Amino acid sequence: MAKPLAGRTIYLEQTRDLVLAPKEVVLTFDDGPVPYNTRSVLDALDAHGVKGLFFMVGEMADWHGEAAKAVVADDQTIGSHTYQHPHLTSIGLTGAIADIDKGNASVEKATGVTPHFFRFPYLAENEALGRALQSRGIIPVGIDVDSRDYQPSTTDEIVSRVMTGLEAHGGGIVLMHDLQGRTARAIGPLLDRLEADGYKVVTLRYGKPPEPAPEPLLVNVFGRLPKGI
Repeated sequence: MAKPLAGRTIYLEQTRDLVLAPKEVVLTFDDGPVPYNTRSVLDALDAHGVKGLFFMVGEMADWHGEAAKAVVADDQTIGSHTYQHPHLTSIGLTGAIADIDKGNASVEKATGVTPHFFRFPYLAENEALGRALQSRGIIPVGIDVDSRDYQPSTTDEIVSRVMTGLEAHGGGIVLMHDLQGRTARAIGPLLDRLEADGYKVVTLRYGKPPEPAPEPLLVNVFGRLPKGI
């Protein structure tokens, strides 16, 4: 049965491939995984038939390997978010790249999936770091709407902030954090509101779109046809 909130899948090989139509939303979750809250987020997404993009911190993936595997088992999209969540533009280029690489390796080890998407901690980036990601075949993903779920907030406040931001942008990429219990509580009501307001949640995948299935060959099951037919 089709889920009304589920939108299309966009395949990306570079940042500029990510173009959203009006009322399209990408749900992203940073700073996990953690056992209970990540599971609650996954269950809510599954109930609505939609996918998110989970930017895992490498250290968290090391600590909570089963939670990391659960994200993959639910066919969600995986990204990395460094190893220790430093402010990358403040620690020097060599240290920043080392932390990015260590985070990627930890996420891949925990999930069995190579992370091709990346989010900068604190959204702090520069051209040198961008070039380092590009040379590694990694796509940075920014945000359009900050749920501010890292601040003390009620479910209604989180939902209201997200919807206000989406209305201002006409859609967009939403930043949330599966680390937070308040996010785990808010995601279900947020999905209900998105559906009620006619939004579609888009799935992001890395790579080229799959080739369409070939048309089936027509087979004459009645033997050879007479000439002229």
